Amino acid sequence: MICRNPHCETPVYFFFEEIIVKRLLFGFVSVLVLFAAGIADAADYPTRPLRIVVPFPPGGTIDVQARSLGAQLFETFKQPVIVDNRPGAGTTIGTGYAAKATPDGYTLLLALRTIAVSPAVYAKLSFDPVKDFEPISLVEFTYWVFCTHPSLPARTFKEFMTLAKARPGVLNYAVTGIGTDNHLTMAQFQRAAGIQMGQIPYSGGGPAVIALLGGQVDVMLVPGPLSIPHIKSGKMRPIAILANARAPSLPEVPTMAEEGYKGFGGGGWSGLFAPKGTPDKIIQLLNAEVQKYVRRNRETGTLFIEGIQVPESSTPKAMATLVREEVAKWQRVAREIGIKPE
Repeated sequence: MICRNPHCETPVYFFFEEIIVKRLLFGFVSVLVLFAAGIADAADYPTRPLRIVVPFPPGGTIDVQARSLGAQLFETFKQPVIVDNRPGAGTTIGTGYAAKATPDGYTLLLALRTIAVSPAVYAKLSFDPVKDFEPISLVEFTYWVFCTHPSLPARTFKEFMTLAKARPGVLNYAVTGIGTDNHLTMAQFQRAAGIQMGQIPYSGGGPAVIALLGGQVDVMLVPGPLSIPHIKSGKMRPIAILANARAPSLPEVPTMAEEGYKGFGGGGWSGLFAPKGTPDKIIQLLNAEVQKYVRRNRETGTLFIEGIQVPESSTPKAMATLVREEVAKWQRVAREIGIKPE
C-alpha cells in the first residue's frame, strides 16, 4: 500500500523498488526452473517417439536410409521413429518444416546436399542452412552414375556426346527437383560440354528414376544405389560415373574425368540435423548413434554399395564446416552457369 501522508518516513519509490526486485527474482527463478527442466529432459531423452523429416518422397535412397537409421535409433532408445516424407519445392518444404520444429531432439532432419544448394537458387527461403540447424553428423557420400535409357542409340559417353551435339534441344534429362545439386550439376555439365538438352524436374530420386526406366526421359544422373539394380537388369545404361576413381561395383564404367570433364568427381552426401537450439547433450547422443550406424554398415555392407555409396560420419563441428563450404560452392556454381536466386 502506498503511503500518501507527506510526513510518512517510507518514500513512495521504495514501494516500486520492492515490486521490481520481486519481479526480477521471480523471472530469475523461472529461468532456472526452465533450465533445470531442460537438463532433465536431455538426461531422460527420449521419452516419446522421434520423427525424422525427409524432404523427398518415399522410395529414394534418402528415404531408405532414414528408415534404416530409424530402426537403429529404435533399437537403442526403445522409442518408435517416424519417417515423415515432406517433398516439394526443391526440398525446401520439408527442410523449412524441420527448421521451425521445437528444438527438443524429437524432430530431426535427414537431408541431402540440397540443403546447402537451396540458397543459390531461392531468394526467399524459410530457413538458413547455417543459422537454423544444429548439424549432428555426416551419414554418407553417394556417387552418381550418368545413365541413359537403353533405347538411346549411344552405348558410350563419346557416342552420347556426338548424339547430343547433333540433336540440340531434342534429348531430355530428369532432375530430382529444381534447386537440387542434381539440377545444378546437370546445368553445369551442359555448359562445360557445349550441349543443350530439355530439363524435366521431378520431386525426388524415386519418381525421376521411374521416368528414366519408362523412357519418358533419355538421361539422368542417378544416385548410385538407385542405379545398380537397374544397370544389372539392363534397364539403364551407365556411360560415366561422377567419382574420383572407377567404382568396384562398376569397373567398366569410366569416370567423368577420364572422359575429359574434370571437376565432376563428386556426387552427393547426406547428413542428420536438428533445429537450432537443440541441447548439446542430445546432439552428442545422436552423433554417437550415427557413428555406431556408420560402423555397423561398414562392417556388414548391407545398405551401402561399395564404391558407389560410402558410409561416413563426422563430428557436429566438421559437419557445420562442410555445410558452410558447400553453401559458398553452390552459390559460385550458380553464378557461373547464370542461375539467379528467385
